[in-house]
Amino acid sequence: MLASEVLEDGLYSDITVSAFGQSWKLHRIILVQSSFLNRLIHPTRNWIALITNHDPQLTFDGICLRDMYLFHDRDAFRKQDIHLDNVCQVLISSCFLELDNLQSFCTHFILEQLSSRRNIISFASQIDLMKPLPGCGPYGEEHRFRKNLKHVHQLLDNACLSALTYSLSKYYVNDQYFEDKLDSCSDLDEFKYATPEQFLGQLPLSWIRRMIGSNSLCVPSEFERYQLVKATRDIKTGQKQDKAKEPKGYISTMFQVLRKRSYDDLEEEPEDTTWDDIFESSVIYTFMNFKQLEQIKQEGIVEESRVLSSHWLQTELKNGESPDCLPPIRFSCKFENIFDQFKGSSVLPSESVVCAGTQYRLLLKKEDSVLKALLQRSKGTDPYQISYEIYCVDHRQSLTLEHLTNLLVPVTVCHQDGTGYAYGIDLVPIKSEMGVDEIWLTAVIKLHP
Repeated sequence: MLASEVLEDGLYSDITVSAFGQSWKLHRIILVQSSFLNRLIHPTRNWIALITNHDPQLTFDGICLRDMYLFHDRDAFRKQDIHLDNVCQVLISSCFLELDNLQSFCTHFILEQLSSRRNIISFASQIDLMKPLPGCGPYGEEHRFRKNLKHVHQLLDNACLSALTYSLSKYYVNDQYFEDKLDSCSDLDEFKYATPEQFLGQLPLSWIRRMIGSNSLCVPSEFERYQLVKATRDIKTGQKQDKAKEPKGYISTMFQVLRKRSYDDLEEEPEDTTWDDIFESSVIYTFMNFKQLEQIKQEGIVEESRVLSSHWLQTELKNGESPDCLPPIRFSCKFENIFDQFKGSSVLPSESVVCAGTQYRLLLKKEDSVLKALLQRSKGTDPYQISYEIYCVDHRQSLTLEHLTNLLVPVTVCHQDGTGYAYGIDLVPIKSEMGVDEIWLTAVIKLHP
């Protein structure tokens, strides 16, 4: 007799477990695989009633139980029954039951989907719903549910942000490459959106805020970052206006979430995130030039006092004065034809960027078989010491699990006292399907009086 048949028929059951309005006739020898259930088993009591109403994201579809009843063909069962539409639900249940092996399987399943750049937007919505509640829950500190869920949520949240950032950065690579892909692969998910604002417009405002404000996002300048927010707002506003035209009850496979929510539910935004928040916190206005700030002032989206204070701070800096509090300087530079250019050179400089009268440029320096990312600053009237971080988006490499975990980590860090590190960037021929020999570096510079 198969183990799955024993589960369904309840044969030889010696304990009953109830939850979510259902009951299952189970077997103690199987349940001890779950350290959580093992703690609840009592030698003189043949039932367990699970408390599940304290965590709204917790649901149940029986996969975790069936998984415990399988031994020889468990891997085949998981590959067949765990898929895009239910993997987050199974992951949450495995955290609740403290089934570490199944939790690890689901986590890596999601990471693999993110690394292939499919269903990234769908997972962004689902991962938001996985965020655990504070505290230890009704079963006390010994129950590892919220601790486990917090761990996988942080891991998947960072991986999803990396995947979204990488996918958005593709819009800033070689234009001819993207036009060719749109012509030949317009039916692929990753090329479904013709512009970066259309891509961003599919996300909740909370994710838009995080992506726009991310130091890993390779937008050439803060003014272009501002324009991207503005264009995304127009796209998003247009979507809401067209919302009434959508057929009621329509469920998009792209937006499957833990509980089968309606299309209308998915359009709702968190109350704590607004467009004003995104314009205010995700864009740095201080070091934009006069013409750019004047345009922003005329458009009236950002408060006029913010624009005027940016003008004033720049004037103070150019006059050699030292304002007490300054935001960081942030800009991105593109390096092309990397492999060929380093055949006859050991240093590859970017174009100079001027901020408040001081010139900066990024360098790729060849050391042995790797590249180091560095920052140069011209001598001038700038009275500040600096510290900086450099982030790298390498379009020569395919998006892998390792890439997802490293994308949000700076490749170079230099502290105010000159200490820090510079990780090596492999100098290799093109390995990605994009076929472009291109690296983007983003510098984030802090000024210290």
